[in-house]
Amino acid sequence: EQLCAVASATCDMLRGRLPGEHLREFYFLSNTEEVAFVRLAAGTHLRPHNGGSNMRLNLDLPISGHEGAELTVGDVKKSWERGKVAFVYDDCVDHEVKHSGFHDFARLAIGFMHWDAVDALMAMRVKKEL
Repeated sequence: EQLCAVASATCDMLRGRLPGEHLREFYFLSNTEEVAFVRLAAGTHLRPHNGGSNMRLNLDLPISGHEGAELTVGDVKKSWERGKVAFVYDDCVDHEVKHSGFHDFARLAIGFMHWDAVDALMAMRVKKEL
């Protein structure tokens, strides 16, 4: 909610739309679903890491300064491009970001419950198995 004080339009757009929001009691980690604005300084290298669970997907949407920024997920390298769709990837796969550009790189990072998990949990809830 601190984010909403400075980015109310973004919060209004996303509130109630994350797929697992109605399944919070099944969040495996406290950050199963989260929204953050991330700023990386030029020359930053976020070393390979993963979310430790396959319950979450990440969506990264560039805002500014994306020139020179590269995302590697597993063995796949991608560069952000103006006007292109954001990247969505499974948080359980090792991923890293290298930013060799000259300006700070700002992006909107949205983590959300994996839709396969949402489907499975909803089916179990309907069958009253939860």
